[in-house]
Amino acid sequence: MVRALIKRGLQTPVTITTDGAPGRIKAVDALWLRALRIWCWFQQRQTLMQKVPPQAWLACKALVAELQDAPTFAEGQRRLQALLAPYQATFPAACRCRADDAEACLPHRKVPPRHRQYVRTSNLAEHACEEDRRRPKVLPPL
Repeated sequence: MVRALIKRGLQTPVTITTDGAPGRIKAVDALWLRALRIWCWFQQRQTLMQKVPPQAWLACKALVAELQDAPTFAEGQRRLQALLAPYQATFPAACRCRADDAEACLPHRKVPPRHRQYVRTSNLAEHACEEDRRRPKVLPPL
Protein backbone atom coordinates (compact mmCIF):
# COMPACT_ATOMS: atom_id res chain seq x y z
CA MET A 1 0.00 0.00 0.00
CA VAL A 2 2.76 2.45 0.90
CA ARG A 3 4.76 1.48 -2.18
CA ALA A 4 1.70 2.31 -4.31
CA LEU A 5 1.56 5.77 -2.73
CA ILE A 6 5.24 6.28 -3.47
CA LYS A 7 4.67 5.28 -7.11
CA ARG A 8 1.86 7.85 -7.28
CA GLY A 9 4.21 10.60 -6.11
CA LEU A 10 4.23 10.57 -2.30
CA GLN A 11 7.27 12.55 -1.30
CA THR A 12 9.62 11.55 1.51
CA PRO A 13 8.16 12.80 4.79
CA VAL A 14 10.38 14.91 7.04
CA THR A 15 9.53 12.81 10.11
CA ILE A 16 7.86 9.48 10.72
CA THR A 17 6.66 8.59 14.21
CA THR A 18 6.49 4.85 14.87
CA ASP A 19 6.22 2.44 17.73
CA GLY A 20 9.02 -0.03 18.47
CA ALA A 21 7.77 -2.77 16.13
CA PRO A 22 10.82 -4.18 14.29
CA GLY A 23 8.94 -4.78 11.04
CA ARG A 24 7.67 -1.22 10.90
CA ILE A 25 11.14 0.14 11.69
CA LYS A 26 12.67 -1.88 8.85
CA ALA A 27 9.95 -0.77 6.42
CA VAL A 28 10.42 2.91 7.27
CA ASP A 29 14.20 2.61 7.02
CA ALA A 30 13.94 0.84 3.66
CA LEU A 31 11.39 3.18 2.07
CA TRP A 32 12.42 6.58 3.42
CA LEU A 33 16.15 6.81 4.04
CA ARG A 34 16.17 10.57 4.57
CA ALA A 35 13.18 10.80 6.93
CA LEU A 36 13.77 11.25 10.65
CA ARG A 37 12.24 8.27 12.43
CA ILE A 38 10.95 9.16 15.86
CA TRP A 39 10.01 6.55 18.43
CA CYS A 40 6.58 7.40 19.87
CA TRP A 41 6.97 8.76 23.41
CA PHE A 42 3.90 6.94 24.64
CA GLN A 43 5.18 3.62 23.29
CA GLN A 44 8.64 4.26 24.77
CA ARG A 45 7.19 4.72 28.23
CA GLN A 46 4.94 1.67 27.92
CA THR A 47 7.87 -0.49 26.84
CA LEU A 48 10.14 0.75 29.62
CA MET A 49 7.41 0.43 32.23
CA GLN A 50 7.16 -3.29 31.42
CA LYS A 51 10.90 -3.74 31.91
CA VAL A 52 11.36 -1.75 35.14
CA PRO A 53 9.90 -2.90 38.49
CA PRO A 54 7.03 -0.74 39.81
CA GLN A 55 9.01 0.49 42.85
CA ALA A 56 11.73 1.95 40.58
CA TRP A 57 9.44 3.23 37.84
CA LEU A 58 8.87 6.74 39.23
CA ALA A 59 12.61 7.52 39.34
CA CYS A 60 13.15 6.02 35.89
CA LYS A 61 10.15 7.89 34.50
CA ALA A 62 11.57 11.19 35.74
CA LEU A 63 14.88 10.50 33.95
CA VAL A 64 13.04 9.59 30.75
CA ALA A 65 11.07 12.85 30.96
CA GLU A 66 14.34 14.76 31.40
CA LEU A 67 15.72 13.00 28.33
CA GLN A 68 12.71 13.90 26.22
CA ASP A 69 12.80 17.52 27.38
CA ALA A 70 16.49 18.02 26.56
CA PRO A 71 17.01 21.47 25.02
CA THR A 72 19.27 20.22 22.21
CA PHE A 73 20.08 16.98 20.43
CA ALA A 74 23.61 16.91 21.91
CA GLU A 75 22.28 17.47 25.41
CA GLY A 76 19.77 14.68 24.81
CA GLN A 77 22.59 12.29 23.90
CA ARG A 78 24.44 13.26 27.09
CA ARG A 79 21.28 12.69 29.15
CA LEU A 80 20.76 9.33 27.46
CA GLN A 81 24.19 8.18 28.61
CA ALA A 82 23.43 9.53 32.10
CA LEU A 83 20.18 7.55 32.07
CA LEU A 84 21.81 4.30 30.98
CA ALA A 85 24.86 4.39 33.27
CA PRO A 86 23.23 3.97 36.72
CA TYR A 87 20.64 1.41 35.58
CA GLN A 88 22.85 -0.80 33.42
CA ALA A 89 23.51 -3.32 36.20
CA THR A 90 20.08 -3.27 37.85
CA PHE A 91 17.78 -3.08 34.79
CA PRO A 92 19.72 -4.48 31.82
CA ALA A 93 16.60 -5.25 29.74
CA ALA A 94 15.34 -1.66 29.98
CA CYS A 95 18.78 -0.24 29.16
CA ARG A 96 19.22 -2.60 26.23
CA CYS A 97 15.78 -1.61 24.91
CA ARG A 98 16.65 2.09 25.15
CA ALA A 99 20.16 1.69 23.72
CA ASP A 100 19.02 -0.49 20.78
CA ASP A 101 16.86 2.27 19.35
CA ALA A 102 18.71 5.28 20.78
CA GLU A 103 18.86 7.08 17.43
CA ALA A 104 15.04 7.24 17.33
CA CYS A 105 14.71 8.64 20.87
CA LEU A 106 15.99 12.12 20.13
CA PRO A 107 15.24 13.21 16.53
CA HIS A 108 12.34 15.34 17.78
CA ARG A 109 15.06 17.80 18.86
CA LYS A 110 16.02 18.28 15.20
CA VAL A 111 12.50 19.49 14.36
CA PRO A 112 11.47 23.14 14.87
CA PRO A 113 9.97 23.66 18.35
CA ARG A 114 6.45 24.43 17.12
CA HIS A 115 6.31 21.07 15.27
CA ARG A 116 7.47 18.91 18.20
CA GLN A 117 4.01 18.52 19.69
CA TYR A 118 2.80 16.91 16.47
CA VAL A 119 5.61 14.40 15.97
CA ARG A 120 6.00 13.18 19.54
CA THR A 121 3.44 10.39 19.44
CA SER A 122 1.54 8.12 17.12
CA ASN A 123 -0.78 6.77 19.79
CA LEU A 124 -4.49 7.10 19.14
CA ALA A 125 -5.26 6.91 22.86
CA GLU A 126 -3.15 10.00 23.50
CA HIS A 127 -4.76 11.81 20.58
CA ALA A 128 -8.18 11.02 22.06
CA CYS A 129 -7.08 12.41 25.43
CA GLU A 130 -5.79 15.52 23.67
CA GLU A 131 -9.18 15.97 22.04
CA ASP A 132 -10.88 15.74 25.46
CA ARG A 133 -8.51 18.37 26.86
CA ARG A 134 -9.24 20.63 23.90
CA ARG A 135 -13.00 20.60 24.41
CA PRO A 136 -14.30 23.22 26.83
CA LYS A 137 -17.12 20.96 28.04
CA VAL A 138 -17.09 17.18 27.94
CA LEU A 139 -20.46 15.50 27.88
CA PRO A 140 -21.00 12.78 30.49
CA PRO A 141 -21.42 9.20 29.24
CA LEU A 142 -24.98 7.97 28.75
